[in-house]
Amino acid sequence: MRQRSAVRIAIVSAAFAVLSGCGGTTTGATADGGGTPDGTTDDGTQPADGQGGVADSGQGAGDAPVMFVPGDGAALPGAGRGTCPDGGTTSLSGTVYDPAGKNPLYNAVVYIPSDPQGPLPAITPGTGSCSASCDPALSTVSGTYVAGAVTDASGAFRLSGVPAGKSIPLVFQLGKWRRKVAVDTQDCADTAVPAALTRLPRNQQEGDVPQMAIVTGACDELACFMRDIGLDATEFSGPAGGGRLHVYRGAGPGPDLAGGGAGAAGDCSVAGCPLWSTKAALEKYDLVLMGCECGEHNETKPDMGPMHDWLDEGGRVLATHYQDTWFKNGPADFQGVAGWLASETDGPTPGPFQIDTTFLAGNNLRAWLSGTRALNFDGTITLAAADVSTSVSSASGSTQRWIYDKSSSSLNTKALSFATPVGGLPLPDGGSESSPRYCGRAMFTDVHAGGGGVSSAASVPASCMGGTMSAEEKALEYLFFDLSGPCFVQPPPHPGF
Repeated sequence: MRQRSAVRIAIVSAAFAVLSGCGGTTTGATADGGGTPDGTTDDGTQPADGQGGVADSGQGAGDAPVMFVPGDGAALPGAGRGTCPDGGTTSLSGTVYDPAGKNPLYNAVVYIPSDPQGPLPAITPGTGSCSASCDPALSTVSGTYVAGAVTDASGAFRLSGVPAGKSIPLVFQLGKWRRKVAVDTQDCADTAVPAALTRLPRNQQEGDVPQMAIVTGACDELACFMRDIGLDATEFSGPAGGGRLHVYRGAGPGPDLAGGGAGAAGDCSVAGCPLWSTKAALEKYDLVLMGCECGEHNETKPDMGPMHDWLDEGGRVLATHYQDTWFKNGPADFQGVAGWLASETDGPTPGPFQIDTTFLAGNNLRAWLSGTRALNFDGTITLAAADVSTSVSSASGSTQRWIYDKSSSSLNTKALSFATPVGGLPLPDGGSESSPRYCGRAMFTDVHAGGGGVSSAASVPASCMGGTMSAEEKALEYLFFDLSGPCFVQPPPHPGF
């Protein structure tokens, strides 16, 4: 900042490449992948061992295209690597971390590709292929693994039945974040993968990073939050600068670009913002972050249709506070996802604040926050009062509430998400399904990433100083990486996943 245990199965008929966020360019993050993090959480949290659960089937399930389902860190069925004494196995274990190497990540995929010498399936930036992936006929593509696992709420994983030898390729992936490293394994023994290798990439030289855009807001520090989770400053660039985080200056005035990569920041402080003026412009991006502009500034958003349509085809948005205007003043279906307040407050909001545990992912968030020591003894989470505003009362329909104000006030929702299109995709040829399918997702929060009390136009990332992440930043990090997950080509297991 400035100064489930889930079902552990492999669905053979679904798309392995969906894990890459639907489809792209392959970067050369092999061997050690570049720089070395400290390999520990910033608060000294000890990860779980992630062992147990599913036995190795030995049936070669890893030789078919699959989509991993959220798991508890244990191994998924693998191809089998021979017989070990006493029923043992050759295995790998460890913990997957954010790019900064500090906080563990839930629901990251860890796998050994079937072809140790071949390139990984390409990852295409943007949402065009996500739109295609929402068609079940296009959802199965090639991509195979020898062994795989999905991390649990502590970020832990264990792969069994892995090959033994030198320089075994190992891939860590969450949505379009992907890093490939090489590890040495010992026959019929477990190898602990060093934390220096198990973090996601910080830049394009280390691996694949989704193509993102950020609208800077003077009333939060969302750009500095991206530095705190470990994104390199060089990945901050103008829209034509080649970085993975394109900076657009918001109204307010929002911070400009300095200290990052090439190019000038885009201008979204006036009507005609090049980011959201057309759906085609948004389709270049996988995820858009919308910082709080200290007001709705609808004069810069004369047409909210492109944003709506982009989300429907697979876009992802993380919006803070006054960026609720895209929903409460947007198309009718967006207006209905929550109880938006006609008159909202800028805070302070003292709380206390609670995680909604009435659904599976909420329980996972609570467990993750507890593991990173971001929860109080009574289960509440400390959010800086000045950083919490009030603009929504309740979540509606299938919208999921994540964080709420535990006080007597009914105006209590502080973070929510909903899948798009609202209500699900139209069913082809009048067919029927037990659950609707979705493509995109929107996350809204009244919790600013710092800076809610005092506006600032200091340029980013130059003004970002880093440091220990606060509890509110950790909560936002979990929600950010949850939002960064794969496209919806299968029914989500609960509303808002």
